[in-house]
Amino acid sequence: MKVGIIGGSFNPIHNCHLDLARYVIKHKFVDEVWIMPCKIHPLNKSIIPENFRVDMINLAIKDLAHVKLCDIELKKKHTSYTYGTLRELKQLYDNDFYLIMGADLLKQLDKWKGYEQLKEEAKFIVFSRPGYVLRNPGLNIARLVEYAVGDISSTDIRERIKQGRSIEDLIPKVVAEYILKFGLYVE
Repeated sequence: MKVGIIGGSFNPIHNCHLDLARYVIKHKFVDEVWIMPCKIHPLNKSIIPENFRVDMINLAIKDLAHVKLCDIELKKKHTSYTYGTLRELKQLYDNDFYLIMGADLLKQLDKWKGYEQLKEEAKFIVFSRPGYVLRNPGLNIARLVEYAVGDISSTDIRERIKQGRSIEDLIPKVVAEYILKFGLYVE
């Protein structure tokens, strides 16, 4: 089975994450998409507790066929790095794994811990992003996709919430309701 992995902090999950998942499933690039939140951000960025992020992910994907939560990194007590997690997933499952990311992340990939190992082991599906040129920097790129998924960031969403501004078109309604119910990101 071909499995696409969308990793991140999902602080919170937003419509661009979901658009990527829908797109790769619809176009049969992969059979399933696993949304894989980190436990501890590798750059030590502050993130809300994992139970809130997991709840929001589950709410966002509950009606999406072939999309599920992968909690492998949440089970760790330490920071996880993509190359190590990918290696572990390959040992646990007999699947072909593809890392799904935007061209903005691809440009920064050489700064990731374990970049050389990741370069050797990973297959990528890379989406265009405004202001970034799609180029293959010597990676195993299965697909370069000229499909702009938008320019939403979790940072911008959190800032809008703090300012009392609308996030209506940026995240699923059920996630917005959850954030409001628990008062997340207001401080």
